[in-house]
Amino acid sequence: MTTKTGTTPGLAIAFGAGGARALGSLGVMSVLAKHGIEPAAVSGSSMGSIIAAYYGVHGQTETLRTWYEEKKTGDYLSYMTRPSVTAGWIDTHKLQNLIDGFLKKKQFKDTLVPVNIVCTDLRRGKETVYRHGPLINPVMASIAIPGVIHPHKIRQEYFVDGGVTNPTPADVFLQKYTHTLAIDFHFHVPKHLNDPSMMNVFMRSFMIAQHAAFEHHKTLFPKNCTILAPKTVPGIEDLRFDKARQYILFGERAGKTLIRQWKRNGVYEQLIETE
Repeated sequence: MTTKTGTTPGLAIAFGAGGARALGSLGVMSVLAKHGIEPAAVSGSSMGSIIAAYYGVHGQTETLRTWYEEKKTGDYLSYMTRPSVTAGWIDTHKLQNLIDGFLKKKQFKDTLVPVNIVCTDLRRGKETVYRHGPLINPVMASIAIPGVIHPHKIRQEYFVDGGVTNPTPADVFLQKYTHTLAIDFHFHVPKHLNDPSMMNVFMRSFMIAQHAAFEHHKTLFPKNCTILAPKTVPGIEDLRFDKARQYILFGERAGKTLIRQWKRNGVYEQLIETE
């Protein structure tokens, strides 16, 4: 259903990149759910692609939040393999089985709301948005951090992390919604930068490149878009998923601040009316 102005009622949410930091989106979702605000459409890039696809399949993210909060360091280490210049250092077969289980082997046509997954075409160097076919392939492509997870092959092309070209894809929705929310936890500025390891140098450099892409795409976001991009995200390394609870709780605090902002500017009332 669309209004006379061509707007589809409801909230569209773009879940951004950021590795472990992106888990803050799960905290934001918990807050929105408590207020009865549910997305009418979702998009995701990198880690955000898992969250978007999961919501599309299940209509909620609380069980995904619980899964991450209950995991310990050893659980994540089991997905690592011996580093290789050809294969990265994550067991992609084991990771794919895990995510396919999350998504119940569903296709885009099976989702409860429209889902848009962004990944990067490695040969063409361009953003690609997937909306059809099995969910697992573009999600595996979208989380393929260069040098860490092997590029994912779809048909005859290889794809890597969606965050390379569009880390918070709030500009990919096919319809205009009452409001759009871009959740972006990918960038942070640490108070101090001690002598970093080569991996930290790589991940930090990758983050800086992502931020440049984000600043470009931000100019293309819908006018009725709220950008939730806290500047004081805790300075934990991108791959420290064992610190998931800390990020999720940070996201909860950001979500509560968002609700207060929306109540002040009238967005909250608009969204409640569409539910």
